[in-house]
Amino acid sequence: MPTIPSALLKKLYVRGSLKNTENGFEFALKNTLAPGTIVGIRTLVVDGQKVDGSRVEVAFGGKTWALEQITLQSPLDFAVNLVVTVRVKGAPLAAGPHRILIVPNTKEVGELDIEIADEVA
Repeated sequence: MPTIPSALLKKLYVRGSLKNTENGFEFALKNTLAPGTIVGIRTLVVDGQKVDGSRVEVAFGGKTWALEQITLQSPLDFAVNLVVTVRVKGAPLAAGPHRILIVPNTKEVGELDIEIADEVA
């Protein structure tokens, strides 16, 4: 399978989108590369701590999906210029810098390691 350089994958992150919410925190990814099909999200790590998948949901187009709903049989089409919001339920993040790793699994190229570095004001 082809690989995508990490410098290109970092461009998927919408800079400044990391923010706290009433129920936790969220960030956004925008597909600026090519159409893709997300068939799962294997891992989400925030500041070195793996996040339980039951706390994560993905939203776009006015709809929200729990991670277990995103499968090979029920994939998400990640069209070019589509913005997807990843929401994490639980405690909000402390003010300051944070590092996030999200590993979506795509039909086209397999797993992608998307590393994010941003801060919460």
